[in-house]
Amino acid sequence: MQAKTTSFVIPVGAFWEECHFPDLPLMPGVLLIKAIREASGLGGYWENLAATFRRALKPGDRAQLCFNSTSPHTQVDARVMADDNLVANCYGSLSRKELTPWPGTVSTQTPAVTEKQVQALLPMTGTFRLVRDLLVNNHQQTTTGRLVVCPDWAHETAPHERAMVWAQEALLEGANQVAALVMIKALAFSGVANQIPVLTRLEGVFEANLPLVGNALEAEILVDVSACAIRGRRQGTGKVRIYSHFPMAGQKPGQTFYEGSVTASLMPAPQPTEAATA
Repeated sequence: MQAKTTSFVIPVGAFWEECHFPDLPLMPGVLLIKAIREASGLGGYWENLAATFRRALKPGDRAQLCFNSTSPHTQVDARVMADDNLVANCYGSLSRKELTPWPGTVSTQTPAVTEKQVQALLPMTGTFRLVRDLLVNNHQQTTTGRLVVCPDWAHETAPHERAMVWAQEALLEGANQVAALVMIKALAFSGVANQIPVLTRLEGVFEANLPLVGNALEAEILVDVSACAIRGRRQGTGKVRIYSHFPMAGQKPGQTFYEGSVTASLMPAPQPTEAATA
C-alpha cells in the first residue's frame, strides 16, 4: 500500500466560482472527486465510489489530499483535510475501461419543466448548469432530467481514443443537479421556499462504458431520480440512474452508465443577483 499527501490551494477565479453558487462560491464536491482520481496516479476510471462531504471549501482555502492506494487492484481510499478538519472522504476502485463510441439520438418529448424554468429553480448558473429540462414519468413515479452538452470542464481525452469522453464526475454532477431540482420542487410542494440542497454524500457503481462526445455532441444523457424523500426539512435523499435510452453499439436500449444514491443537506438559498436570474 502506498500513502501520500498533497497540499493544494483552492483556486481563486476558477470557472465555477461565479456558478456554484452565485454570491456563495463553494468548490463543487465532484471536482474534489475528480482531483482524487487524477492525483492517485493510477489512471483509468471509477468502477465504484462512495464519497462523503462534511464541510465546504471556498476559493483561497488551503487543503491537503491524503490517500492510500493499492496496486494493481487500484483501490483508492482518500480524505481531504483543511485546518486539521475532515472536509471529505472518498473510497472506490478504478479500472482502465475500453470505451465504445455510440451514435446518440435526441428525443422530441415535451418537457414538464422547461429549460427556462430550470434556470429559475437551479442555483447553479452559467457553465456549471448541466440540466436542460425535466420529463416526468408518472407511471414509473420517476423524474427524468436531460443533461445539456457540457462545457469544456466536463470533457476529458479518453486514453487510447481520438475522442473526448464525458468526465465521470460531470455525469455525477448532472445527476446531483437533477436530484436537487426534484428536491426543490418537493420542498415547494410542501410550502418550503428559499432552501437549496447541498451535496453531502453520493455512492454508486458505473455499470457501462462512458459515452463519448464528438460526432454525437447533441446526444442525450438522461438521469432518472426516484424514491426522493425530504426528511425533517433538513435533508433530501434520492436514487439516481444515468443512462441513454437509445441503442448503443453492442448494447441494449436504456443501457445504464451509473446507478447510485445521493444525499443533500438543505441550506438557505443565497440571495440571487441580477446576473444569476437573467
